[in-house]
Amino acid sequence: MSSGRDNHFNLIRLIAAGAVLVSHSYPLTFGMGSAEPLEAWTGHSLGTSAVYVFFGISGYMITRSFERRRDIWSFGAARIARIFPGLLVALLLTALVLGPIATRLPMLAYFGDPLFWSYIPSNVSLRFLQYDLPGVFEDNIYPKAINGSLWTLFWEVACYTLVVVLGCLGGMKERRFFVFLVFYIALVMAMCITSPNTTWVNLSVPFVTGMAIYVYRGRVPTGLFVLVLVTLVALLARDTIFWDVIYGTALAYAALLLGHVQAPALLAFNRLGDYSYGTYIYAFPVQQVFAWLAPGVPVIGMIWLTLPITVVLAVISWHFVEAPALERREKLAESFRRWLYVASKKIA
Repeated sequence: MSSGRDNHFNLIRLIAAGAVLVSHSYPLTFGMGSAEPLEAWTGHSLGTSAVYVFFGISGYMITRSFERRRDIWSFGAARIARIFPGLLVALLLTALVLGPIATRLPMLAYFGDPLFWSYIPSNVSLRFLQYDLPGVFEDNIYPKAINGSLWTLFWEVACYTLVVVLGCLGGMKERRFFVFLVFYIALVMAMCITSPNTTWVNLSVPFVTGMAIYVYRGRVPTGLFVLVLVTLVALLARDTIFWDVIYGTALAYAALLLGHVQAPALLAFNRLGDYSYGTYIYAFPVQQVFAWLAPGVPVIGMIWLTLPITVVLAVISWHFVEAPALERREKLAESFRRWLYVASKKIA
């Protein structure tokens, strides 16, 4: 199943990004703390569940990418080209176009505010996020936040780092990866007991599940019966302290299994492009614009109004920013190699 490139991951990730939009429609319409779909049943919102799907697929695909490249510079360049160009353009549009239109401040005050100047570098850092711009969306029911979806990107990159470290240490071989899994599972169990609902645990578990499924791809059982069995095991853990991690594991397995389902007609979607990342990073700002322009818009209205616009922006982002950047990833990798060579010469 994993030997070729015929899979449905682009489609599944786009659906997951749409699920995040649907989930965010509730707090953006009713305010922070409002109940979201799936939350009462699973303890996790639809958006959080979709993020688990993202991380499960990412763990699988990133591990495959690292194994096939065998060059840390090419791998790093591909990851940089995938995340940062699209993000930077979205941040520029937010700060330079959306901000001046939506702010309550005079233009000079807006552009002179330290929050304006720190917005892009803070968010490009992925770690020191800044969610607000001066005077923007202050009266929204979910006030000030411009893009509440960006917080997951840091953890995504952290998981990439795990792949690099483990891969460079030779840990992607089945026996060595098993040793890593033993220590990782022990750590996760200890965290579940002492610090439940830890972000790192909840996001790394589906990612590591994806990694493990790729490493043991020749041994992992597949099929509807196995999916039902995994679901039943997960449900048995519903009221235990391990529910969060088992839920993430089950979602990752289900996403990877569905991604390889034999459905040739759906493979045509791959020729269009990968619109999931653009949908993810543009959805929240678009929804906040509608919450600002039409206060009191119902949830269904929020979803139906913002989803098409968000997908259009994602299509534009893919074809004019993300895909061109990915086409230049080997040039970026060569720049890394040249810089390393020059640096090593100077040190010598």
